[in-house]
Amino acid sequence: MKHLLLSLLLLVTTTVGAWAQQARGIVSDQDGEAIPYAKVYIEKTTTGVVTNIKGEYFLDLPNGTHRLVFSSLGYESKTLEVVIQGKQVALDVTLLDEGVEMETVTLTAGRRDPAYAIMEKVIANKKQYIQQFESYECETYLKASLEVDTLVRKKTVEVLDSAAVDTTVPQVQDNGSVVIMGKFFEKLAAKKVIRVERRERKKAIRDSLNTPPHLSSIKDGSLDSLAAKKKRDGNKSREKKERPKLNLIESQSTTYYQYADKYKSIVHAYRDISEKSSRSVSISVQSDDAERYQSEINNPYLFYLDVSDADFNFYHNLITVPKLADQPFVSPLSAVSWNLTYKYHLEESFLEEGHVIHKIIVTPRNNEGPFFEGELYIEDGSFAIKSVNFQILPTNLSYFNYFQIIHNYTRTGDGRWVKAREDYYYNVKDGKVRYYGNTIALHTDYKLDSVQPRNFFRNELRRVEQEAYERDSAYWETLRPFALKEAELDFIHYQDSVYNYRHSDEYLHEQDSIYNRLSIWDILFNGIGFKIRKAGLKFDFDPITQQINPAGVGGYRHSLGGTISKTWTRYNRLTVSGMADYGFKNGDIKGWGRLSYTYNPKHF
Repeated sequence: MKHLLLSLLLLVTTTVGAWAQQARGIVSDQDGEAIPYAKVYIEKTTTGVVTNIKGEYFLDLPNGTHRLVFSSLGYESKTLEVVIQGKQVALDVTLLDEGVEMETVTLTAGRRDPAYAIMEKVIANKKQYIQQFESYECETYLKASLEVDTLVRKKTVEVLDSAAVDTTVPQVQDNGSVVIMGKFFEKLAAKKVIRVERRERKKAIRDSLNTPPHLSSIKDGSLDSLAAKKKRDGNKSREKKERPKLNLIESQSTTYYQYADKYKSIVHAYRDISEKSSRSVSISVQSDDAERYQSEINNPYLFYLDVSDADFNFYHNLITVPKLADQPFVSPLSAVSWNLTYKYHLEESFLEEGHVIHKIIVTPRNNEGPFFEGELYIEDGSFAIKSVNFQILPTNLSYFNYFQIIHNYTRTGDGRWVKAREDYYYNVKDGKVRYYGNTIALHTDYKLDSVQPRNFFRNELRRVEQEAYERDSAYWETLRPFALKEAELDFIHYQDSVYNYRHSDEYLHEQDSIYNRLSIWDILFNGIGFKIRKAGLKFDFDPITQQINPAGVGGYRHSLGGTISKTWTRYNRLTVSGMADYGFKNGDIKGWGRLSYTYNPKHF
């Protein structure tokens, strides 16, 4: 029995490890500038990703030898061989500018791009793919990350002394810097430098005040190592690495679907380490069966946190996604207007898993409409969608500035097609802040035509199990189907360190001491409070000014009120509150009392 368990463990470890490796790096041009949204994919396959705004790519690969293609509009494509042997591979790539010479194009009357014949067969066969099943259930892993970048316009001031330049006026350089000549302008430059230094000192003070007390004294030194992980030795000075400003949400759930467009998720694991003031807020509403529900507050710039947020079914003529635009998008497979709305070009055909795949370039005829552009991969014979790599024209996005979709589909044992992976890349600018987002959803273990109880989809779109929020880092490392980016790992490490510190006995005792400290103002005006966080106890009593009522009915009255609460978990709380009011003239006692118990599991 022991040998059997060990063998199973080794099998699982080997399987996960085989697919959990990555090729990662930066794609840049000849001048070293990052190339955003460049395509990186395995040659002659439908597996690929795009680079982010920094030119970074992260491509999950199994062990073995792979030929990766790097391409972007305006640059020459480059194909490189990568060998994955159980560890990450770092590969930075430089793309060269394409030549500007235009090739002679000969047009032959009557010739038609083969893509149109393929698309005619896709349109003719698409009815069988619109509704392949009445229902299904599957396991879904979802990761949504958002990087926050504050846009700062940098201005440099430089003082020079050169006889070759007119020193009476400031010189404006091509890079936007101001070169100032002469004594008068030297004084202005000195004042400017002083102001900049003052601002930097004030910012440093603010940053230090925002750091939790005793954070740098954590024994494992994890926060210190994150704050100054890398040392730059340019002029023997040390610079601290800025902590990444991220929002990161992971979830693992069972997804249920019923035709048409009914979804429900039961979340088994949920991790929200987004940087915001509060992770979630309870808002109770009443349903028909008087069951209590909640809603979550997430960063509004994150897209696709649940499968019900968007359904890109390209077999439909129109695709409606309210979170992207008010009007529907026209599908490249629209039976009504596909030939009038889009142009198609067969770029190549290749063999993948024993099937011929046609790679078709899709271009909208009108750049101002609600259309897609990009690549469509069609399997020959079945003429089903194998993969898509589309951008939505930015003029039709009501919220985002850029939005890209990569979907991969797989065939089940009985020949039906299901969605295996969804990738979304998006960014939005809000004032001086730009947000770069990426959401990945993996769907596995499909059970088609599954039967659910009556009214299963009636009252809730999403249910979060009680233990979902209690999953630790070890659980996520085992569950996660691919490696995270370095910035994401650093962010998780930092947040875990902060969480562990803020739940330590030392921190809780310190916070209790601060809260329990009394002053004359608390006794008179603010109220008397006492907490024992470790035990989940809290006591609050009214201040003296609230107890006195000299103009009460029947003369002077004095009251004493307060609340005592006991919290066991985030779902269980007992609260006792009340007030006793004594009339000195009449000798009577009035009052009220309330006892409440809250049990509030997560329903949405």
